[in-house]
Amino acid sequence: MLRDIAEISSTLIMERFAPAERHFKPNQELPPNTAYERFAFLNNLLRDELFQAAMAEIVRRPHHGWLTEEATATPARGLHGDSASVRALLAPGPRVGWPRSFITGLETLPRALDIRISSETLDTPPNRFVKFALLNWLGILQSLGDAIARSPDRVTRTRATQEVASALSRLQAWLDEPLFLEVGDLQRFPAGDTALMGREGYRDILNAYVLSECASQLAWQGGQDVYSAGQRDVATLYEYWCFFQLIRMVRGQCDNFDERSILQEVDGDLGVALQKGSETVLTGTTRRLGRLVNIALHYNKTFAVNPTGSWTRTMRPDYSIRLSSDSSLPAGAEDVWMHFDAKYRVDRIQDVLGTDFEDPNMLTSAAKRDDLLKMHAYRDAIRRSAGSYVLYPGSSDDPRPNESLRQYQEILPGLGAFSLRPTETAGVAGEAALSVFLTGAVSHFASVLSQDRRARYWSARSFDKSEDVTFESGWSPVDNRPPADTAVLLGWVKSHRHLEWIRATGRYNLRLGDRAGAVGLAGPEVSAAVLILY
Repeated sequence: MLRDIAEISSTLIMERFAPAERHFKPNQELPPNTAYERFAFLNNLLRDELFQAAMAEIVRRPHHGWLTEEATATPARGLHGDSASVRALLAPGPRVGWPRSFITGLETLPRALDIRISSETLDTPPNRFVKFALLNWLGILQSLGDAIARSPDRVTRTRATQEVASALSRLQAWLDEPLFLEVGDLQRFPAGDTALMGREGYRDILNAYVLSECASQLAWQGGQDVYSAGQRDVATLYEYWCFFQLIRMVRGQCDNFDERSILQEVDGDLGVALQKGSETVLTGTTRRLGRLVNIALHYNKTFAVNPTGSWTRTMRPDYSIRLSSDSSLPAGAEDVWMHFDAKYRVDRIQDVLGTDFEDPNMLTSAAKRDDLLKMHAYRDAIRRSAGSYVLYPGSSDDPRPNESLRQYQEILPGLGAFSLRPTETAGVAGEAALSVFLTGAVSHFASVLSQDRRARYWSARSFDKSEDVTFESGWSPVDNRPPADTAVLLGWVKSHRHLEWIRATGRYNLRLGDRAGAVGLAGPEVSAAVLILY
């Protein structure tokens, strides 16, 4: 999770700021909590299996180069049969006779030849860069260790000091390899070196270096929630990790996505503006089915008790996605909210939705029921909410990791749970199912033919304050429709004779044709359910 958060955060930095603009230097005055947080990012990166494999590949099969030296030799030593040797034979300068020459016209040889001698070497720019990266990380860890040592919390200081010492030991072990004893210092950054950019092992170290340089600049406020009293709050870390995954997935739904709000720069340091209890919002747009859809991803949005928030109690889901679009629907009727909550300690989908759908004999815990009721609370209490879903790590042996329960037959409104967990590689288990759901939800919102949209339209109309009825009545002449949706025709009776005819025939006559007051056969007057005579 730490690796993924650092990678996504660093990508945001690299996209917003050119790498040449960043000066990656460890801050000697870092607060202990921030220092430990940055150490955790770097330590996780260096312990990654991909990094370990890359270093092992470099040590096993290092990059070789050729070192060419100039020397002086006599022709008697012999020459390589190449163009350089021919030029040396014909070069001006002191010469001696060659009585046994077999080359017509060449009767003398140079007294001394300037030759080049090539030898294999490991002191190449790619190897120098790897050594530089290892030394750089060693220095950063030492600086962070000094900052952590200032922590007033003995538990944090003791544990962090041990972890820093272990990381320094691993780095020093790599630097003690015979390969790096032959390698000199890096004089310039080999940005265009093909071996460094493309060769297995070296490419991975370069990526790790760029990633660590970006991550070392992150002042993540949320890290204080994760690291405290020497302990890692993995549940909080999972909550942050899920949000970064949602950022990636929502970005994939958008044609344009603005992520600048998650980054902040204070006194030259970049920070991730993400902290538990503090709202963060990222916005984007996409075009679906010819309609422009606005997508807003919120972290820890508070829905207060008001006409646009909750109508019961204040609610604050972990993540909320708002879909909106310009339309002719009543104000607010077009907006749709979907909410997500991260539950780290849940292993199986039954822990969220219960077991009624799978095994009636399996007992359900109170926690399962509470999680499901919380999803109901979000969807039912927060106005214009269409769905609430749990994100949980899941288990690799869970045959049914995802469940999207639909209230009716459409994808929204609904409840459910999606398994989402990190892996040893760069992949995310469960990402495909959640991405498919988000794609379907956005398309569903864009469609003007959905029953959900029709229901939202009539709900907004029905509960509009201008439609408020101040009196009561129990009489309904037509039972199949509410009175407000029942068409009523006011029919003019022009005389007593006309009234007698209406009563006798059970009919009412309407004007047709081109006369004044005429109606059409398909007009609303013909389909009225109630006739009132006056």
